Parts: sequence; C-alpha cells; structure tokens
Amino acid sequence: IINNRWYGEAEYEKLQQAGQNTTGVHDFPQYTAAFGVPLFEHMGGARSDFNITDRSKLFYRFTHDDNIAVTGFGGVGLSAFANSNSTNSHVAGWDYTTGSFVHSVRFSFLKFINGIVDGNALAGTPVLPAQINITGLGGFVIGPNANAPQNTYQEDRQVKYDGSFVHGHHTFQYGVEYNRIDQAGFAS
Repeated sequence: IINNRWYGEAEYEKLQQAGQNTTGVHDFPQYTAAFGVPLFEHMGGARSDFNITDRSKLFYRFTHDDNIAVTGFGGVGLSAFANSNSTNSHVAGWDYTTGSFVHSVRFSFLKFINGIVDGNALAGTPVLPAQINITGLGGFVIGPNANAPQNTYQEDRQVKYDGSFVHGHHTFQYGVEYNRIDQAGFAS
C-alpha cells in the first residue's frame, strides 16, 4: 500500500465437493441407493504489515473458515447428520529490537463454533419427524440423527512475549505466555 512501509494482502477460497455414500437395506429395497454427501466450505483472510522503523514492525492477520459437510450414515443406516463449523481468528504482533535485545509480542483471539445438525435433507435420505431404529435388521436406522442438534463453542485468547539477547557467541532466549480457552457444549 505504501512502498517499503505498509503491505497488505487478502485471499478467498470456495470449495464445493459432491460425494456419495451407499446404503444396502435388504428388507427395505426402496432404501438401497446412493445418497449425496456434499461439502461446502468458504475460507478467507487478510494480512497487513507495517514497518514503523527499520527496527520495529507490526502485523495483523484475520482468517475466516465456515463449512458444512454431511456424514454419519451408510450401510443399513439412513440417519445422516452434518457438521457445520465456523472459525474466526485474529492475530496481531509487534517485533522490535533495542540494542542487543530482540523482542516479539503476540496477541491472538480464536472463536470456533461447531454445530451438529440433521443432514437428511442435504443428503437426500428420507426426512422423518422421528428416528426409527430396528435392531433386528442389523441396526437399521432411519430419520433424524440422535447426535443432532448439538453445538460446541470455543474461544481461545493468547498473549505471548519472546525475547532474546546476544552476547558474544551466545544467544539467551526467554519468554512468557498466557493462554485461556473457554468452551461450552449444548445438546438436546
């Protein structure tokens, strides 16, 4: 953005994938078929670097990833679920030197949300109001997956300082770090 002083970049990627799972239900041939296992993902990010002086530099980076993928069925099971994930992260840093010392300071925040949702509509497997499980047919299961709905939330905060000191042919390194992870899970 400003030559030899301020730099920046951004990126984006989209992924769509179509796969198949097969089922083989001898007693209910109408459920013997190939069903879709789609995957959709969006990833993006940006970074900015700023040179305060030739001995002091700052940077900031943001990334985002969200995806949904169907799984959890096949064979005699027609009870699909989908993992729906979203992750955002922020990282900032400051690198600088003072005399024979080199300093590095980092701050980061990451938020992750995982949702397990019914995936039958996405997969094309039968959508029923309740799950039916017939154990005498080798575990035949149809309808909403027992694992859905479910959500997990996680936040990670981190602060880190690393330093080094050069004396003759020796380098002394030191540092300190604080990391806090909060997590909660909900299921019904």
